[in-house]
Amino acid sequence: MDSLSKVFTIILAVALCLMFPLYDHLYKADLISYNYVYNETVSFVDHVRDQGQLTPDMYNTFVEKIHLTGRFYKVELEHYAKRVAPEYTDPSDINSFTGDISTHFEGYYTSDILDVLFVNNESIPVDDSRRTYQMRMGDQFSVIVTSESRSAAEIMRDAFTGTTANGNSIYIPYGGMVRNES
Repeated sequence: MDSLSKVFTIILAVALCLMFPLYDHLYKADLISYNYVYNETVSFVDHVRDQGQLTPDMYNTFVEKIHLTGRFYKVELEHYAKRVAPEYTDPSDINSFTGDISTHFEGYYTSDILDVLFVNNESIPVDDSRRTYQMRMGDQFSVIVTSESRSAAEIMRDAFTGTTANGNSIYIPYGGMVRNES
């Protein structure tokens, strides 16, 4: 029995000496992927905010770049259009203007934005301005990137711990105010 435990201990030690460096390497690859996707997201959102518009080419280039990591991502787009309206005590009477102005935001989300970029009309060329999603200065634009696949490091960690981690290893929300109009 004593020799059996020594053999088991040696096998376990060799396995750990091989598995831990592999896990560490895969974990660092995940960190590199996270940083790459984060930097691409920041660059994309800042470019859209600076331009005040989003084109199909800009969106496709962004999606292609983040997929270079070898993982699948869900990209959510959000645009909150700033609306300003005068306040009246009686909306049917123009002379009842109170002198106040209210501000609110109307939300447009991924499906709304992609419907403009990728309209199902063969007669409109891809580079046509009607396929450009326009925004105004003062609007809010943001992107949320979420990984939809598990990495090798996540699978290995789950095998070591005997659990399945909930959540996504890559979750990147980024956005801000549109700074310029096109």
